[in-house]
Amino acid sequence: GLFFRLQKISVIPFHDWDESIYARLAKEGLSQFVFPQYLSTPWLEKPPFPIFIWQFLVNLGKPEVSLRFVSLLVSIGIIFLVLKLIKRINTDSTTSSLQTIMTSSVGLSILISSNFFLDRSLLVNVDLFLLFSWLGYIYFRNQNNLILNSIFIFIGVMSKSILGFFPLVIDLFFILISKNTKRLKSFFYKLPLLIIPSLIWFVLAYFRYGRLFINEHFRDHLFLRLVQPIELHFGGKLFYLIEIQKDFSLMSLLIITLIISTLIIYFRNFKKVNLKSLINQEIFLIAVSITLYLFFLTFTKSKLSWYIGPLIPLIAILSATLFNYILRNFKHLSYLIFAIILLVGFYQFSLNTYFWHPRIDNFAATTLLGKCIY
Repeated sequence: GLFFRLQKISVIPFHDWDESIYARLAKEGLSQFVFPQYLSTPWLEKPPFPIFIWQFLVNLGKPEVSLRFVSLLVSIGIIFLVLKLIKRINTDSTTSSLQTIMTSSVGLSILISSNFFLDRSLLVNVDLFLLFSWLGYIYFRNQNNLILNSIFIFIGVMSKSILGFFPLVIDLFFILISKNTKRLKSFFYKLPLLIIPSLIWFVLAYFRYGRLFINEHFRDHLFLRLVQPIELHFGGKLFYLIEIQKDFSLMSLLIITLIISTLIIYFRNFKKVNLKSLINQEIFLIAVSITLYLFFLTFTKSKLSWYIGPLIPLIAILSATLFNYILRNFKHLSYLIFAIILLVGFYQFSLNTYFWHPRIDNFAATTLLGKCIY
């Protein structure tokens, strides 16, 4: 389905504002191998990792295909990590193959029902690299592979700046509330090796450009977006919840159904639940990630719909786990929910892939603008 949509979008010139800018950055390449250039001047809004990859592909055939193909590959990696996390979180010695298949299918159906995810998966953007790094770190955080964890943090930071450190914040928060002293000491022991490689570019940029880098990267691109709306991008406290509901469309009702059903089952069995074991479960880390990131977005002044991107796969993982909980307690209800989720997921996925046709508001103007930038 994604390849089918890529084939349709490949005939469209770069029209999105960011797509056109990233394509231009890829075309000009990196100065001194580390600093992005835009119209032969330093472009310091974001670190250079995606641009480093794009610059080798921009001249391979049509850039509208080659650069978007990179996004497709990263999206496939995201889907793979989502399924791996769902399987690990919801599998134990009592789990049957049928349960694993059903739970994974629910998570996948919810993920691909997101129009936002399908749309961003084929546009030239840096958000996918950030999301891939978050999921990668979460998946490998317990495997004592320091090099691999450091690589995922590096990818996130070198794609989306300090947001790439978010998994470390969540990991620390999770360790503190679980009161795992041994894990806490290990975390701080490994922390320098997780952080220092990702900070090298920032040090180089500061010594090369000084105050220009501080102003453009930290003040204009990060701090000001927190304290004031940029380019009239503003909204209320419920802005992102509404965006999530609009994005999932019919599926949002099923996600709410999963949450309500799980709460009912949970409170019916409240006395049998070990809260300490719940805190130690990996799904709690996913829930905390969703909560803290949504809290952070809610209180930033600039409201941009694509900021919900990292939430989509996390919601899919959480929803699949809620379904698995229902499946273990009320099988007949879970079969009904399973069938409806698969039908709705296939319906929304088909609408956004096989039956999807590019429709761009003011297409001529946006395409002309894209060509001017590129």
